[in-house]
Amino acid sequence: MPPEIDIKFLAKAIEENENITIIVDEARKKRFVYRSRFFDIDKADNTIIIDIATGEGDTFEPLTKGDKIKVYFQYSGFRFYFHSKVIGKFKYSLNENIKTAAFKIKKPNELKDGERRNYFRVPAPMDKPIIVKFILYPKGSEYVVLNEDDPDGNPKVFEATLFDISGNGVALKSDSKDEFDINDKIDMRFRLDKEDFDELKISGIIRNKRSYYGTDIPLYGVEFIHDRSVEFKRALNKISKFVMKRQREILS
Repeated sequence: MPPEIDIKFLAKAIEENENITIIVDEARKKRFVYRSRFFDIDKADNTIIIDIATGEGDTFEPLTKGDKIKVYFQYSGFRFYFHSKVIGKFKYSLNENIKTAAFKIKKPNELKDGERRNYFRVPAPMDKPIIVKFILYPKGSEYVVLNEDDPDGNPKVFEATLFDISGNGVALKSDSKDEFDINDKIDMRFRLDKEDFDELKISGIIRNKRSYYGTDIPLYGVEFIHDRSVEFKRALNKISKFVMKRQREILS
């Protein structure tokens, strides 16, 4: 099971009055999109207070009590969503002198990844680069790329920097001149902590390629090859713990 997303991301977004997008999550209403923002949490009844939702377009139907909704928001570069329900409309005190119309919605017990991935992805620490070494099988063939300078014909070992990671894969930043192709298979080994004696060994398939923040440096999206081996399960367990640790670091 992938690690849960820390619910504190929601508390932080509410504290900073982040903007939200709302979609009615039931078939009986047309699929209108609404814009709003977080106001506060009402600890007395464990609800979230939001600004009156404004629908896009001229013919939207106002949100009403009982509407089941999906709420999308961003925080710290991540996009999340959660399922909720409109509790009702009331007057909210912005300060001692100003009251405004607001909605109360049900506070969720969990968050979902707004990018619609099965696994939540976290960035690797910038101050402690994680180097990934790997050998490559072009297009998933059974033949590994060899080191031409090695008289013994050993596999060529490539290196890249871990950019982000989840229980489903990694993104690798390559600073070398080597080019890799979609569907290349790679056998990786790396340590999530430099002081960790235990080196993870895990295989993957290159699924996509993009540029690193507008530069010519390539980023490769690698999907893990899931199997039933003890080694893979152990690696996935360590990765899950690392993902949860990084969530706490981001929220601190």
